[in-house]
Amino acid sequence: MDLQQESSTLGRGTRAMVLFAEEYFDSAIVVLEPGAADLQECNSCGTSMLYVVLEGEAEKVQLELPDLGELSCFSVGTDISIPAGASYAVRNLSRRVNAKLLAVVPRKVGAN
Repeated sequence: MDLQQESSTLGRGTRAMVLFAEEYFDSAIVVLEPGAADLQECNSCGTSMLYVVLEGEAEKVQLELPDLGELSCFSVGTDISIPAGASYAVRNLSRRVNAKLLAVVPRKVGAN
């Protein structure tokens, strides 16, 4: 799969590509385009999941945890933990640079 393919689109300004689908975790690359991207999901995997900021403008990758009232900005090299059961939004606030994230999502035990 290629990030440029139509099938990799998750929503406005957001694309993803699965890297590994393993027994205990999945991993993917997520690209958030400048200014437009807004990835909103709920962590339903039963444990914390992780994003690592691989590329992006300093302090322009934003994480919102609305249920917890948290809003934070991150830079390259930062890991972002999403608590189990949490609704969240990841945004690229940059107006000129894509943000690229590595997502590591634990699988539920017994899920295939």
